[in-house]
Amino acid sequence: MKLINNFIQINKIIPVPQTNPIKGTISFGATPPDSIELSEKAQFAKDLKNNYTSKTIQTKFNGLESDWTMFKGSQMGSQDAFWAQSNTDELYYIKYAKNKEKFGHIKSELLATKLYKLAGIQTPEIKPILINGKVWGIASKFETDLKEPNNAENLHEAFAVDAWLANWDSILYGNTFEKNGKPIKIDNGGSLNYRARGALKPNFGDEVDEITTLVDGRNWESTTTYSSISHQNLIKSFKKVCSVSDKSIFDTVKDENLAQTLVNRKNYMQKFLAKMEQTPYTQGKLIDYLQEIKENLNKESTEFSSEKIIKKLTEQINSSIKANCNTIDFPSTKTVAQNLIKELKKLEKNGTEITKEDIIKTFKEISEDGFDIKNIERRYELFAYDEAYSSMFNRLSMIAEKTPQKENESISAYANRIVKLHEKRNKQLKDFRIKNIKEKLQYNPEEKKPTPRPLTKSERKQAIEELENQRKKDAIINTFVLQKLTSKSTDKEIYEQWQKAHLGAFQFSNDELQVAVMQLGGRYNSKHPTQNDVQSFEVIAEKDYKQEFKNEPVYHWFNKKDPEKFVKTLPKVGEVYTIDSRHCCSTHKEYAEMDYGDHLSSLNIKFIMHPKSESSRAYNLGINQEVIYPAGEQFIILDKELVEHIDPKTGLGQMRWEIHMQEA
Repeated sequence: MKLINNFIQINKIIPVPQTNPIKGTISFGATPPDSIELSEKAQFAKDLKNNYTSKTIQTKFNGLESDWTMFKGSQMGSQDAFWAQSNTDELYYIKYAKNKEKFGHIKSELLATKLYKLAGIQTPEIKPILINGKVWGIASKFETDLKEPNNAENLHEAFAVDAWLANWDSILYGNTFEKNGKPIKIDNGGSLNYRARGALKPNFGDEVDEITTLVDGRNWESTTTYSSISHQNLIKSFKKVCSVSDKSIFDTVKDENLAQTLVNRKNYMQKFLAKMEQTPYTQGKLIDYLQEIKENLNKESTEFSSEKIIKKLTEQINSSIKANCNTIDFPSTKTVAQNLIKELKKLEKNGTEITKEDIIKTFKEISEDGFDIKNIERRYELFAYDEAYSSMFNRLSMIAEKTPQKENESISAYANRIVKLHEKRNKQLKDFRIKNIKEKLQYNPEEKKPTPRPLTKSERKQAIEELENQRKKDAIINTFVLQKLTSKSTDKEIYEQWQKAHLGAFQFSNDELQVAVMQLGGRYNSKHPTQNDVQSFEVIAEKDYKQEFKNEPVYHWFNKKDPEKFVKTLPKVGEVYTIDSRHCCSTHKEYAEMDYGDHLSSLNIKFIMHPKSESSRAYNLGINQEVIYPAGEQFIILDKELVEHIDPKTGLGQMRWEIHMQEA
């Protein structure tokens, strides 16, 4: 029988816990008769070899490169992992990262393990490892002499550290054992910002909510384990956290924002500890006692502070920023405004008195000083959003100064009304902008549509040669396989072949040939494949404007490291711009940003290119098609503006330059 079927964790076979454990202990019931006691490393290694196929992997560990033996299929738990034996016969459980998001999770677990040790709680030896020169992971060394946690009191000293690190699954089956009568934390993947399966937590902040949530019943394992803790052991547990110095936290945690959050959480627990030392706990439920302490702390901190509000919003912004290909998504201005209102509601609930003047002061401080945004790889996104936040709060302060607070209106309701007035004003400005653009557009519908002409002999020869070279080079993506062309192939066959090749990102060597072939299909276009996941497209790409243009424009994107600098090189509004390279444009508003994978990371600058006549390449081509403007095409600049695009599902946004132009 395979070891995984016995649910081995590190070096023990652990039976499933009983559903009604005795208070004060953790009872697991009898060991199944078919399980094997694996208390020795050699025995465990033997069973791994007997039950799993092995494979040699290259590793870099402790600065040394060597070959290790991997036991395929030996994963235990929800994370990608396997057991391995080093070249020195040591056993390690290796969790690895398949992508960037998973890498953040395993880094977090490594950090949490270091922080447990910092607070005096036992953990296995765990270190980073590079697998086959490209995959990062963490290697946890095999531990001997582990015991099933049969006595809850032996685990109580880790309660406050679990709360400090927000380890929601600390007592979950197989994550904590006993060694030498004390707890040892085996798996810390559910700590800090991450849930055990890798998703981000929504509320890892300065207040340590886990002091109560670990024992309020929502987490069965931790409630059962910690509810019997004595007042004396509760105090000792908190002192473990409070004895950790700020310097050691910052030395251990390289992310300054996360380090500061951990310091703030420690300081909160210091205040909690002081209250517990003054408040006896002899009987009753632990959760009632802790809730009373928490409420008393909240009552003492009811004075309004704009600094605390700004600090909280800053934390939320930094924790929400996400890298997406070559761009960075920020919480939208709308999301930040909503977060501010949520914080005001929390303060009101705690009895904090807030005045209209307090709100205006907070708005002005944010508009003048901005937020302390950190860990940004690209400065353009940082500067663009820093300015967007400041601009919004500046306008909010001006609206608030002119808008009286209604009788019996709460301050959060008042702030929400100010935000709604701001959004209404923004819509008016957008409507005015589009109206102004429409007034500058000039259409000439009387011009004749272009008549497709057949390919010349030399064009046909070159097109067939290039398409055949592409066919031989590789198979085109998905099911769009190219068929063989010959000198007898018709223009229609060449055009259809090009359409298939185009789906694999094929382009002809020069613009003249490109346009000549495209024109065979009618007005220079290429039909795109039908997208399967329509819903995701609709979420990511909102309609640009509610107002429809007489003739719909097409869209082209640029991915520039310095968009501001690029936009400054463009002619002024009303002047002519000559494109210096071929522009691939899409015709559909909602789907355009997703046409082809390369557009995912090319969202910094958007050209909105309007047709001028029926002879235009872009004139009413319909849905889900493409237009190509060759180099040398000229356009009149109608409008240039930095616009915020918001994903309605996540509340994240991107600042993007939109350039409206029309064919000259």
